[in-house]
Amino acid sequence: MATQTFIQSLTTTQIAGLTTTAIQALDSTELGFFSTTQIPAFTTTQLASLTATQIKGLSSTQMSVITTTQLTGFSSTQIGTFSGTQLGGLNTTSVGSLTTTQVGGLSSTQVAGVNSTFVNALTTTVVAGLTVTQLDGLTSSRLGSFDTTHIAALTSTQL
Repeated sequence: MATQTFIQSLTTTQIAGLTTTAIQALDSTELGFFSTTQIPAFTTTQLASLTATQIKGLSSTQMSVITTTQLTGFSSTQIGTFSGTQLGGLNTTSVGSLTTTQVGGLSSTQVAGVNSTFVNALTTTVVAGLTVTQLDGLTSSRLGSFDTTHIAALTSTQL
């Protein structure tokens, strides 16, 4: 296992050059060692190669520096493994880049764990694509935080 000191001494160029085989060899603890200045160096291909177990090693602080480009590289299956805390850690710009397909991977439990900021950062297209089950996961306070644009995006089936 690589030490925290070793991982945090890697440059962004070195990180971007890691093969997917090297990325897949990291365990969740090692992935958790990467600093917030290192996380943006990961390529979409590298992040797309992460397993559910590895993803669980990412902290909400690390998630807060995931770029829009990086987030679009995650599959709906991978996003389906994010915890509510991890989802809540995403910055609003990145949340706004999520696609309907990606958000389709979220369970009602995950949706229940997100904060109002996350909900309001979703595009209206994504809101219109939420399933009734996913919407059932939202608390009344989170539903109440929808602005008029998000409310207008809801379909008759969702209501």
